[in-house]
Amino acid sequence: STQSRSSAASDVYKRQVLPKKHSADAPYVTEAAMKIINDEDLDGFVTFNNRYTGTQGSVTLVESLIIDGKDCRSLSIHAERSGKTTYDRMINLCLTASGDWVQIDTRKK
Repeated sequence: STQSRSSAASDVYKRQVLPKKHSADAPYVTEAAMKIINDEDLDGFVTFNNRYTGTQGSVTLVESLIIDGKDCRSLSIHAERSGKTTYDRMINLCLTASGDWVQIDTRKK
């Protein structure tokens, strides 16, 4: 069904946004990133706070761009816990033909 395929794609996306050791924070980062991608936050800046792990951070839209003919967004993700940076990275998410946003690694070229 379409529902389960969409959910599976979402799970893949969540795993790729943050390293495995920060996987408890991934849904929070994913939600913030999707708000930016869906233009729900017109500033291009969304904060998140995982009260269960104590991690807080932000996702910032760096730019909209075209990569390999796909509509993409470059995002900066920053997270910290107890005042120490746990994650600071730029990622590119691109819209696939099936309508899912997936992370791509531009360094593999």
